[in-house]
Amino acid sequence: IVSNGQFYRFALFDPLNRGGDNKATGGLSAPMPGSITSMAVVVGQSVTKGDHLLTMEAMKMEIAISAPSDGTIAALPFAVGDQVEQGQALVSMESSE
Repeated sequence: IVSNGQFYRFALFDPLNRGGDNKATGGLSAPMPGSITSMAVVVGQSVTKGDHLLTMEAMKMEIAISAPSDGTIAALPFAVGDQVEQGQALVSMESSE
């Protein structure tokens, strides 16, 4: 935003991001309890911001989890069919940003 010749930058709040700053923590967490229905990546794979990582199902809804930044998949603690609780880390990434 520009006002009176001054530049201001604001960050938008993401209500589904329960893990805090993904760049700082290096991971992504489950927005609600559910089960993992598909995995689109493997450990060691390079990903680009916005790439599809996995899909989970919760309350008859499919939730796509995407990469918050460019990086490399460091760990996938769950497999297809596993049940997860809200806030559990689903993917650990090493950011390249």
